[in-house]
Amino acid sequence: ELKIAQTLNFKNQGMSDENEILKVIDALKEFINISIKGKFAKLEQYNELPNEDQALYHLANGDSSLALALLENLMDSEIDKANNSVSEEKRQKMYNEISSYACCFGSLAELNDIMLATSSYELAIELQSTNVVAWGRLGDVYKKASSMPKAVWAYQNVLNFADSEMDINQIANANKNISEHLYSTKVQAERQRKTCTLLKDRI
Repeated sequence: ELKIAQTLNFKNQGMSDENEILKVIDALKEFINISIKGKFAKLEQYNELPNEDQALYHLANGDSSLALALLENLMDSEIDKANNSVSEEKRQKMYNEISSYACCFGSLAELNDIMLATSSYELAIELQSTNVVAWGRLGDVYKKASSMPKAVWAYQNVLNFADSEMDINQIANANKNISEHLYSTKVQAERQRKTCTLLKDRI
């Protein structure tokens, strides 16, 4: 995936960084995996929804709306089933699975609608509070929205919940963004100190 991301990043002249491209690749793989498992085909309203091939064709052209429609209906259906489950263990297992669907939804939504993506990542965390992928992606959208205190909080939760062997990419991304923020804050504080010193000297 990293080689694909580097190639795509080169082709689009760096307009998206490798982490963003990897997110889209992961989301596409997850969407295809859901399709292969027949999850969409089991939906009651399946015949009224776009089919998976149409959704993938539109995704290839930068339009995520059909894939999002399928994922939204799947999440709604699975949440209803989970809420009606009498077994707490089964309900939590279902919530964890829906949480991964919400991450997929968020990554595809992020192509066109950052607010929708943010809501989806927040839903993923609400369903599974230790979802490292959701925390990392939430940090990324907060960063895009120039809300760095929230982004750092999200990245810190990545570090709190991450498995050092399983979540290497998420840990690296969180550490990188936290370090950049701390460095930027330090540089800004130093500039302010110098400005105040100059003003005092003039007075």
